Amino acid sequence: MAMSDITTIFDEWFARSRLFLPRDADRDKSFQTFLKQLTRVRFMASSLKTACERARTATPPFIPALDGNSEATTVATLCRELQRDAGERGFICPVSVVQQFVNLRWPAQAHWLLHQLELNGVIECVDRGAPNTPGKKGKSTIWRYRFPLDVPKTPCAA
Repeated sequence: MAMSDITTIFDEWFARSRLFLPRDADRDKSFQTFLKQLTRVRFMASSLKTACERARTATPPFIPALDGNSEATTVATLCRELQRDAGERGFICPVSVVQQFVNLRWPAQAHWLLHQLELNGVIECVDRGAPNTPGKKGKSTIWRYRFPLDVPKTPCAA
């Protein structure tokens, strides 16, 4: 993301938050704090959305154990795109995102698909999440995609 984009986002936030900030809040000091905190951000909704868009048009991975399970391979494609964005780090793939991406009726269906990918070694858990409970927000599981990120190209016939 370009610095001009970051500045624009900050300026929008600062303008909308002005009523909630101390009267003597300094824009430049706040921007410096914002930049320091920005380095701590690991996941953004826009990254999830972009990965979903790429996954919709990408060639799904071939997973022999899940051959014929188009929903599981669709989720695997999404996980692969999320791993691309995460680089060497793990990624989050919230059940709600999977549910919407595959157009499932219940979150339990999305959870089951992620479980199938984990059982078949397509993804591995780096840090197990926790569900929402009354008065306490849950956290997403951190995953790592274990298959190759690049789809092998088939050799041309001579």
